[in-house]
Amino acid sequence: GIRRDAKAGPRAGGPRHPDAEARETMVVADAVRLIKWGRQWHELGEAIARMAGRPGVAEVRRILRAHKPAIERQLDE
Repeated sequence: GIRRDAKAGPRAGGPRHPDAEARETMVVADAVRLIKWGRQWHELGEAIARMAGRPGVAEVRRILRAHKPAIERQLDE
């Protein structure tokens, strides 16, 4: 049979892919920047997902939910 490349798709519940942390860091930085530029929280998922090299909107929203406290801390700095 044909074996799929490990990067072919996300595996829910599996070990974190090394690129997953980099994507999360990028999305968090994008969120902080967009909020500082005046975007509202509910606009972030779609706005970030439209940027080149970013994950899809569902993944972006998951990352935003998971990192909301960290994003809010960075806005207070």
